[in-house]
Amino acid sequence: MREMNLQELSEKLKKGLSSDQMLIDVREPGEYKTKRIKGAVNIPLKDIGKFADEMKGFKEIFIHCASGKRCKIACEELEKKGVTGLAHVSGHLSDWEKTGLPVIGAKFSLQQQVYMTAGSLLFLGSLLALIASPKFAYVPLFIGFMMGLNGWLGTCLMEKILAKMPWNQSSSSCSATKS
Repeated sequence: MREMNLQELSEKLKKGLSSDQMLIDVREPGEYKTKRIKGAVNIPLKDIGKFADEMKGFKEIFIHCASGKRCKIACEELEKKGVTGLAHVSGHLSDWEKTGLPVIGAKFSLQQQVYMTAGSLLFLGSLLALIASPKFAYVPLFIGFMMGLNGWLGTCLMEKILAKMPWNQSSSSCSATKS
């Protein structure tokens, strides 16, 4: 596996990927739907090994994620399965954006949307409890309870709800086959 920086990937994408090249985003589907590099195919890290045989037909495979950790793990797993031509894209997706390179998707990540929604509900409920009716105190109590429960369960109901919103939807395919 070789390492590729964001500028190198950008140059490849400007020229256009050939039929024997592929860009894979190994983040989770919710992350991918929120924001992604145009032309990237989403194959989550947990599923990457299932597509190893299909990937053997590609000359070059560029793998990226949010921070570089998952893509490196994906490259290592694919190498063990005999896939060649792998390039681990170093750098963060946020760095890609900061350099002015194009992304597709929502302006805010799902995590940011959860924080904004929960924070707004906590603030609004508390404010209304102070100025309108003490019954509005149930809103921040409920949000706090749900956040604690989500922490214990390792899942976030609000994130699942927000992921279904129209601005977080994509129509892209997750197939790892050549076009």
